[in-house]
Amino acid sequence: MLQRVLIAYTSRPPTIEYLRSAFGRRGIAVEGVYADENTLFDRFVIHRLNKLAHNFRHHPEEQVSFRGPSWAHMNYRSSRLRSAIRAFDPDLVLLIRGMGFSRVGDRRRAAKFGWWVEADERVQEALAEVPWFDRFFFSSISASVEAARRAGYRHTAYLAHAVDPAVFRPLEGVAQGSRFLFRRAVVEEAPALHPGGAGGVGKRRGLWIEVVSQGPSAIGVSGAW
Repeated sequence: MLQRVLIAYTSRPPTIEYLRSAFGRRGIAVEGVYADENTLFDRFVIHRLNKLAHNFRHHPEEQVSFRGPSWAHMNYRSSRLRSAIRAFDPDLVLLIRGMGFSRVGDRRRAAKFGWWVEADERVQEALAEVPWFDRFFFSSISASVEAARRAGYRHTAYLAHAVDPAVFRPLEGVAQGSRFLFRRAVVEEAPALHPGGAGGVGKRRGLWIEVVSQGPSAIGVSGAW
């Protein structure tokens, strides 16, 4: 019986929190490992050195130097994931990909599920990780799942994005004909709308939404407030 789930993903979008709420309604405990938590040394030294190397074409953008130290981001977040597995002893580890992790080689009883939410163009990167998991899901059925099946991976399937209805809901007085759905966030520069888009949150996005909402067509805005 599923009792404890460990989820690894970035802190934004707050998918871990939404899934924590969903699992919690079924009495399942959830712990999260946030992949974007980093060391100061990686953020201000390793990251900047790699950025300079890419800008000056010292090596291609997909190549990353200084992978070895334990304070490098990949090693740091992978170590935190392994520590969380040992401490929480989950029945299921769900790795949403997202930022990558090194292979989770823990021999504990936890089942390991992967969920690829990146672009189809990077499917070869995903296929290299599929064997690490008991089940592997893709957010796109058109290309990624088909490529995985052609490669002989039968434990792959389609898993669509979803929303938490407790957070994303129609707003009162919003016309039903046309509607944008926005993620929970607050943009201080546009307090009347508080929009958070399907990407990063910022002043420019808020201004775009505000302009569109005041256009000649009737457009409703719904989502978390």
